[in-house]
Amino acid sequence: MTELLTITINKKTHEVLVELAETSGDTTQTIVEKAIANYRRNLFLLQSNQAFAALRKNEVLWKGAARKSQ
Repeated sequence: MTELLTITINKKTHEVLVELAETSGDTTQTIVEKAIANYRRNLFLLQSNQAFAALRKNEVLWKGAARKSQ
């Protein structure tokens, strides 16, 4: 069985969480899990885009990367 822990959130966040649960039919736990998964994906994409932009700005590295992909 998965160990459950408690987190602290403010009242407004709890109200939104309960509203989302009522609207979606998901449990509050499921909504928090989905929110964390989405946040993780968004952060990964943001970091990937930042790394790509940095690579693109470096002409020498960009040309090297372009050659490797051909």
